[in-house]
Amino acid sequence: MAYQDIQVSFLELIKKSMPESFSLADEVADTLDISMDSAYRRMRGQTNLSLNEIQKLSSRFGISIDTLLHSSNNAVAFQYRSIDNITFTFEDFLNSILENLRTINRFEVAEMIFLAKDVPPFHHFQFPRLSEFKCFFWLKTILNHPKYVNRSFSEGVVPKEYINIGLRIWDEYMKVPSLEVWSFETINITLRQIEFYYDCGLYENAETPLLLVDEFERLLRHLKGQTALGKKHHLGDDSSGVENSFKMYNNEVNIADTTIFFKMGETKVTYLTHNNMNILTTTNKEFCAGTEQYIQNILRKSSLLSASSEKQRNKFFNRLLRKVDRIRKNIER
Repeated sequence: MAYQDIQVSFLELIKKSMPESFSLADEVADTLDISMDSAYRRMRGQTNLSLNEIQKLSSRFGISIDTLLHSSNNAVAFQYRSIDNITFTFEDFLNSILENLRTINRFEVAEMIFLAKDVPPFHHFQFPRLSEFKCFFWLKTILNHPKYVNRSFSEGVVPKEYINIGLRIWDEYMKVPSLEVWSFETINITLRQIEFYYDCGLYENAETPLLLVDEFERLLRHLKGQTALGKKHHLGDDSSGVENSFKMYNNEVNIADTTIFFKMGETKVTYLTHNNMNILTTTNKEFCAGTEQYIQNILRKSSLLSASSEKQRNKFFNRLLRKVDRIRKNIER
């Protein structure tokens, strides 16, 4: 395949990833800061994209040109996004989540499917104390950020902007038609994080771990209410949100890895977590088709908890709440 053909196909993939109402030429011109005429010349293959321009477009739209260079079905190209505290900071990471959700919400037809090994982070962001704790844990324990290595957790230790971005993330996620699959083990990671810091003496205030447990319980009770209604909504305001936009399933087999799958019009994207927080992304058709088939298999072996499934829903959440209560009692001893 000639370079010009690869370039045209690359830009065509970008076009397919955008809502139909968007103009590819406008987006290329805006992203590369070039004129409309220059954008059209690149779209027709008359002017070659530079490596820097490819990088900008790949980063903006999550499409890798490697996708077109690998003809073998055994070769899958991923875009890799790694937090390094310099070129891609934790704040950049949060903003990238926000931008991805905004992009999804531009499509008339879209869906997000989340196989949850851990509680999807969107849910934490409605609860300020829990949101700050999760950000602190990620920064200190997972990312080993030098600013937090020798710090203990207390309210106010994390920049307020992180919490504000989290709230904006929730606002966008609330509008995304979505389906989540949880197991009985999904809440264990967050509960272990709270208890681990308690065992290690990493709270500045003795009452903080119990306050976090209480807030996590509120999260689960709020999630139960949203599951019953079949929509995500703001805490304390069940009139907000989009009707019939949320489904939740329980899979009784422990979910091995967090997998996030987007369908936006004809475009399908798979996100995989790597080293806990870093993200691998691909639009490879074969890989996404395999992921979608895997998800459908998981759903066939799962119990729907949403809407009318009251007995299954109560059984599931009561079991989760008993786990929370055991952690509370361990801390109270």
